[in-house]
Order: sequence, then C-alpha cells, then structure tokens
Amino acid sequence: MADIRNWGAFLRGRWNWTSGGYEVGFPRGCAFTDVDASVEFDGRFLLIETKHNDGLTPCEPLPTGQRMALRQEARLGKTVLVVYGCGPCNSPQALCIIGDIPTNDVWLDWRGLPLPERRRLLKAEIDKAMGVRTVDAVHKYEEEQGRLL
Repeated sequence: MADIRNWGAFLRGRWNWTSGGYEVGFPRGCAFTDVDASVEFDGRFLLIETKHNDGLTPCEPLPTGQRMALRQEARLGKTVLVVYGCGPCNSPQALCIIGDIPTNDVWLDWRGLPLPERRRLLKAEIDKAMGVRTVDAVHKYEEEQGRLL
C-alpha cells in the first residue's frame, strides 16, 4: 500500500459493503472483492492481485470466489497476474498467471533467486502483458531514478 498518495482520501473513500447491507441476498455467501492493481492502454488490460508470501512458506491458493472472478476476467481477454511476496519490501517471490481454465494457469516460482532477478522477472511479465519492451522500460526507469533497480 505504499503507492497510496493520499491516505485521508483513501480512508474516506473506503466502503464497508458488508455492514452496509449491500451484499444482503447474494446467493451462496457471495461477497464483493477488489483488484489490487489494474491498467489499460492500447486495448490491453492487466489486473494484478497480490498475496503475501515470505518466500519460505507455500503460496496460499486464492479464495474460491476470488479465483472464479479473476478467471472470468482472463476469459474476457485480460491478463491476470497473482503476485506472491512482500509488497512493502518490493520482494516478489512467485507469480501465477491465471488462465481461462485451470490447466492454463502458469506458475512461476522465483523463491531462492536473488532479489534483483525476481524484480526483473516480474517487470518482464508486466511488460509482456502490456506489449512494452522490458529493456526500454527498465532503462527509462533507471534514468529517471538515477540508479539501478
């Protein structure tokens, strides 16, 4: 959550859908969910869901309803990435690319790789989804930051 620019606005904009009664009457215990990040340009859609993982323990499966919702987004032609790791640490550990059916899911386990390599691999997957050349994007970022990743 380090990328929230205005915490006050973020907190004022949060809704408690459950206690407000907005989910009353939903079948089978269905509830609202959110997506942690999304972007669209040039007709390409990317959705990212993040899950904490310390790099030592197994990656927890998505809750059933969330998995079904994200799979439906993949069926609509969107790229859906589930990033496992430590967000505040900028430490990706593993990635699941959600397919239109479970057998098309792709798991990439980066645990044990050096941190800069894990970051590079995540950036490459994001860029691939968005049709961006990774090398150009990384060089531009490095120039803007005045340092290496």
